[in-house]
Amino acid sequence: KVLPPMHRLCPRISATALQDAVAPNEYPGRCVVSVGFVQHAPLPRDAELDITVSIAGHRILEKGAEFDMHTTVRVGEAVVWESLNTFYARGRFGAPTADSIPEALKVSPCDTAQWRMPAGGGWHYGGLSGDYNPLHLWSGYARKHGFARAFLHPQRVLGQCLAKLPPLASALPLTLDAWLKG
Repeated sequence: KVLPPMHRLCPRISATALQDAVAPNEYPGRCVVSVGFVQHAPLPRDAELDITVSIAGHRILEKGAEFDMHTTVRVGEAVVWESLNTFYARGRFGAPTADSIPEALKVSPCDTAQWRMPAGGGWHYGGLSGDYNPLHLWSGYARKHGFARAFLHPQRVLGQCLAKLPPLASALPLTLDAWLKG
């Protein structure tokens, strides 16, 4: 089971656009906290894609800021893919502008599955996605930015979770919303 390639590509494009627009030297301290996408149509392998990324919103929080990055992928005039990825940056950005952050859906406990990242898995996934954020590779670096240890790439975790689901009907559009909590 493989996620459509846009699942891996759009967050990286969004992160790069956010880096260029907001904080050129601060990307490694940022992490993805939510991912949402809609696949409207099949993605032809040989199609020329027109990809647009924009900042859809932001919130200043007590201990950081969140930035919502919207990506639209077109083949010709047709929108085939949309995603909204929210990035969190720790730090002080001024007085909070949001009373609360959007809440993740409440879910009931269900069957769980476990898996372990193989040695070098962060580097291998970085090669696939282009995401060599040190937060995913070195615990010392992650601790410097306020995290307990290095953690897995969110898109890889999401891919592992989706691989555990039963097959879905292939009727489009397909929608996914995920919140990531460490």
